[in-house]
Amino acid sequence: MESLENPASFTKHAAAAGDYPNGSLRADFARRDPFAAQEGSVDVVAPEGLRARLDALAGDNAFLAYMALFAAVAIYVRRHGGHERFALYAPPVHDEGDSVRLPVYVDCDRWVTFKDALESIKASLRKSYQEQTVQAHAALDDESPAMLVHMQGLHAETASGRNDLDLCLSRSDDGVVLQCRYSRALYRDDTIELSMRQLLALLDAGLAAAETDLARLWHLSTVERNLICRDWNDTTVQYQGERCVQAFLRESAAEAPDRICYVCDGRSYTYAQLAAGARRIAQALHARNMPAGAVVAVFAGRSYSAVAAIVGIIDAGAAYLPLDRMYPQKRIAYLLADADPAFVLAERRLLSELPETQVPVLCIEDLLQSEDHAPLPDAHHPAAPVYLIYTSGSTGNPKGVLLDHRGRVNNFSDFNRRFRIGPADSVLGVSSLSFDMCAYDMLGSFMAGSKLVMVSEQEHSTPSEWLGLMGREQVTLWHSVPSLMENLLDHLERYERPDTVPQGLRLVLLGGDWIPVNMVDRIRAFWPAAEVVSLGGATEVSMDSTIYSIGEIQRHWKSVPYGRAMANQKAYVLDQEHALVPVGMTGELFLGGDGVAWGYHRQPALSAAKFIPDAFSGTPGARLYATGDHARYQPDGQLELLGRMDFQVKIRGLRIELGEVETAVESFPGVTRAVALVNKDSGEAQLITAYVVAERELDLGALRKHLAEQLPFYMIPHQTLQLPQLPLSANGKVDRKALRTIRAPAPAAVPETPVAGIVRALFAEILDVPQVSGEDDFFALGGHSLLALRLMSRLEEVFGIKIPLHAVFESPSAGKLAAHVEEEAARSGIDIGEISHLWQSVNSLSEQGLRELAEREQLNS
Repeated sequence: MESLENPASFTKHAAAAGDYPNGSLRADFARRDPFAAQEGSVDVVAPEGLRARLDALAGDNAFLAYMALFAAVAIYVRRHGGHERFALYAPPVHDEGDSVRLPVYVDCDRWVTFKDALESIKASLRKSYQEQTVQAHAALDDESPAMLVHMQGLHAETASGRNDLDLCLSRSDDGVVLQCRYSRALYRDDTIELSMRQLLALLDAGLAAAETDLARLWHLSTVERNLICRDWNDTTVQYQGERCVQAFLRESAAEAPDRICYVCDGRSYTYAQLAAGARRIAQALHARNMPAGAVVAVFAGRSYSAVAAIVGIIDAGAAYLPLDRMYPQKRIAYLLADADPAFVLAERRLLSELPETQVPVLCIEDLLQSEDHAPLPDAHHPAAPVYLIYTSGSTGNPKGVLLDHRGRVNNFSDFNRRFRIGPADSVLGVSSLSFDMCAYDMLGSFMAGSKLVMVSEQEHSTPSEWLGLMGREQVTLWHSVPSLMENLLDHLERYERPDTVPQGLRLVLLGGDWIPVNMVDRIRAFWPAAEVVSLGGATEVSMDSTIYSIGEIQRHWKSVPYGRAMANQKAYVLDQEHALVPVGMTGELFLGGDGVAWGYHRQPALSAAKFIPDAFSGTPGARLYATGDHARYQPDGQLELLGRMDFQVKIRGLRIELGEVETAVESFPGVTRAVALVNKDSGEAQLITAYVVAERELDLGALRKHLAEQLPFYMIPHQTLQLPQLPLSANGKVDRKALRTIRAPAPAAVPETPVAGIVRALFAEILDVPQVSGEDDFFALGGHSLLALRLMSRLEEVFGIKIPLHAVFESPSAGKLAAHVEEEAARSGIDIGEISHLWQSVNSLSEQGLRELAEREQLNS
């Protein structure tokens, strides 16, 4: 049975948004019988003075005291659940039987003060009691929530067998006690106790100041404030914050110059080799009069040249800007124009791919061969920027984030100290160079004296190659977004056994996106001794700011906890006024401490809006970053992430502003309006759908090609639906809920070639769907960039032909992609017909036939 762990969770059962006041409320949950399991009970003594306040309001009139309790419960539900209209339940004044519950309809839309709540609740309660015969049947509806509120002295003893929560307030000469009966299968004891204390504090504050605005009525207790600000955010750890990243890198090279620091594409490089190469690059930049604190772009593949260039730029006292070669030319051109770097360092083989630019371009290979001059001047400062990374932007253009040395030294040192990462460790580098997780893979591992095993471009799409690298290089640390680990697990579960998997992996660090709860057990099936860690944060603060080491999986988890703030970092949940919200209440997550970025490059207004003064840490000049994420604190101090507050989404760890997608779609000739939404497929994968209104019928292939020239592949919509007009709500806004119900028409069947049949079968295999037609769009069926890489790998295995990634985006149906395969086969002299015949022969065999074929092959070998 599902368990609900936060103080606000009972609002899911206590309040249901719906069609008030016709009595047909829509519940947010399915009816269950929670008290079939063990029943829990918590008694909480009210604050001193509440008895006197209740007496002053009600005297001996139990109904008036009950009205005040009911009003406080309604305000609490409204504040926690966000509902304006909902139902709570009252027992009858006279015992009518255990099953009778009277719905009390609450409309708090116009409540301003506690007095407003009292008057409204008084009317609702009286109406419910007057109409209790009629309403009793409605109360038994299995779709209704079941939070029962009653009071000793007014109601008969009420059985709790039909209620998710049973609240009873009692007054005596000794004071006021609030009792809550609940199911331990649904709620934790500390959750209930905290909720009841908050509820009583609200009732006390409301009676003390009935005319006070409700927005100002709720205050944190001193205990809660100390918990959040002192206990949970007391993260101070000593570290060498006065040093810069390159000081640690030079130290690693000096301590063990012959130790292997980097492996890629079958070649190994020592710390001495990397230090020498980086020094030559830094000297070449200084020789060209690079200004202090400049930005230098790097346009390179997954190679030694790229790593040497990045370390050399840092060594020279500049900040590096990684340019992903998979980005479209227009995007790279925009980044170069916006960042205005002093130089671009590019690999020779990629010079032709670089868009035209006024920025001086230097060949990395030439710099690595340049003369080694005198030692570099040491003009570094820990507050200087170390890298400039761009994230998606809501205005249609990406935005750059400048991050300094001090925050990186703190974050990377925290990782290395916390997980005892050192010279014996090897890190598998699977993340893009333009993703900040790769910054730790390079710089953090080098600070620890570890080895970085970089997956090459040829190996990047093939989990079997990752596994081979992990065995050959004795990889001990995995660090990636969850989707990359999922790719590896899919391969392991399909093709490997636990006893065939290298067992050196001791640490799995997953961050940047939601971690599926079942992923942890899947990892432990192959690496039972590995520690699995959940990480959270934002590029604008540190690579990671929160951490949670995942122990035993709790069956009630909807998601893996977000954890607590890491060393010298802060995490607060604030309301719209930037005030701390009570534990368990939903607000916006703000991150701070050592690591907060300078701001957005050349966007002072946006920086001022997103980076605010830190009023809680007591550190002069400290700032907080508004993440835009809904979150709340659990009673034990662990953060729970609840999703985005705006149109920004995160897919496979990459932040995407849907506004940027919409802008790109609307720039296509003929498109007049576009709305981008994220939907989920049957496997819960997040997919971008673009809903488009255009002057004429769109050429979807041309639109996809247009988008591929402007957006990174992970931002291209998986599906585009052309509509005559966008559905509007009653207030004239785009009805996004209605858009989600629109489905694309089924494609017409067309004859297929043998090659198309094979490609169609590979679509079905990779997308894990039972059937695919020749015209089905790979991305519309749930494909994304990572699955496209897997498709490329399978096509190469079957046909012996390398298919470029852009071909999958330009020809996303099985029929069109098959035509591309046939063209490449003809160009390469490959007998595609023979391969197709062999494929069909093998796939037509029964399991017995396959076993016999395998036995014959084994005998022949």
